[in-house]
Amino acid sequence: MEKNCILIIDDDVWIQKMLSKILESFGFTVLPASNGYEGISLAVEHQPLCVILDILMPELNGHQTLKILKIIKSTQQIPVLMLSAMSDSENLGLAVKSGIAGFISKPFNRNSVFDKLMNLFGKEALEAIGKQNSEC
Repeated sequence: MEKNCILIIDDDVWIQKMLSKILESFGFTVLPASNGYEGISLAVEHQPLCVILDILMPELNGHQTLKILKIIKSTQQIPVLMLSAMSDSENLGLAVKSGIAGFISKPFNRNSVFDKLMNLFGKEALEAIGKQNSEC
């Protein structure tokens, strides 16, 4: 796994840019993917520290993408944070059953993203990442 790399899989370029700026402010480098197929390919190739995955996407939605990531041996241990404006219990339940590490609700802000990363990695790891510079 690459130390500071987070993969964002979202078909909305604006969301990709907003999340990228937030993650870069914490010291992460970002790999953007516009769809599930591209995201799976990048996850296999780069082994990111974490994946942030949108639920609603054309072609391959977030739930389908997550299932594939959890089947592939080289990506099944990568933690996935689901991202969506849909916070209904059916979508949350399906995501939890599929093995997500957390859920980021839209709209999000720097603090809400930080809280999810803190829950996932811990304060010491986040501080260490902030001090390092590496590329995906």
